[in-house]
Amino acid sequence: METKYWSLNTRLLHLGLVATITAQLFINLLMSEPDDTGTIIGKVAYNAHEIAGLTALGIIALHWAWSTISRSDGILKHLFPWKGDALNQVIDDIKLIFRGQPPISGKHGGLAGFVHGLGLLTITGTGITGEDYFCHLS
Repeated sequence: METKYWSLNTRLLHLGLVATITAQLFINLLMSEPDDTGTIIGKVAYNAHEIAGLTALGIIALHWAWSTISRSDGILKHLFPWKGDALNQVIDDIKLIFRGQPPISGKHGGLAGFVHGLGLLTITGTGITGEDYFCHLS
């Protein structure tokens, strides 16, 4: 019997992503360039942004690893429904939306899973470019 809940590992990875990426967004409001013209708060915020970013990148890497090896959550098929039944679920969800009905919730996949996959690709790209910037400044 399939459970409607995600595994503890998946939930902890999501919690880590929420915490670090939200911190990144809020810290970004305070930070300044790491040169001599910024305020002390801006410089401290810049360093905190770096730490939170590297932590987020580590969690993103763990998420990719877990998505690859997890059998209980079937995450890659859920996140990247490019063919077969997974793609049909996305199409069915879109049809439901156009009829004014909400898509099926839970571990269904479909459109919600596809959007999550796009989000994972987005934060991966952002994390890699941030890490590249960090390495070139260090």
